[in-house]
Amino acid sequence: MIWWGRTYDGSQSWADFHPAPFGAPTGEYQFTPNQTFVLYPQLAYTKGFVINSSKDFDIFGGPFKIPSKEYDLEYNQIATVGNANSQNQTSFDKATAKFWEAGSSMMSLNLHSYKLAFKFSFCA
Repeated sequence: MIWWGRTYDGSQSWADFHPAPFGAPTGEYQFTPNQTFVLYPQLAYTKGFVINSSKDFDIFGGPFKIPSKEYDLEYNQIATVGNANSQNQTSFDKATAKFWEAGSSMMSLNLHSYKLAFKFSFCA
């Protein structure tokens, strides 16, 4: 149900957004100084999504107790594999980290495709 709702919420639709020119009347969206693009313009037309309760997604029964075996296992994995200088990272781990890091603060596959589309739109 949740995936279906997210699939048809309008967030994947292209929005041909153009901000108002600098100095436009109050209430019309303008870029802030040094802003050159809108990261996700389609979000203006996306149907909102609300989670009724975080318990709907709690597959582990809440946070691990500290100390506990489960917490220690998770912590140690993150501390060893998640460290940028880790000797335990596979090439896949490193490539995955770089992929998500490239998404900046939004961390999304959409950002990669929009960057490519934006870049190639000037080549035509």
